[in-house]
Amino acid sequence: MTITHQILIDSSGTPAWAVIPWSDFVRIRELLEGGEASGEEAIALRHAETERRALTRSTFTDAVSSKDEIPL
Repeated sequence: MTITHQILIDSSGTPAWAVIPWSDFVRIRELLEGGEASGEEAIALRHAETERRALTRSTFTDAVSSKDEIPL
């Protein structure tokens, strides 16, 4: 499972929000509420959690860079 996302940071540069497509959100919610993850999905979820905990800067996008990519 590949999750297309944008990470938005607050004014101090700390990651604060993740913006993902609705269909990805629904699938993740199903998995977290007891659904079975495929091997690929489980790996992707573990990788995302590891990056979140480590605050890996290379995976984050600042809000200024993201504003043109997010249709509001």
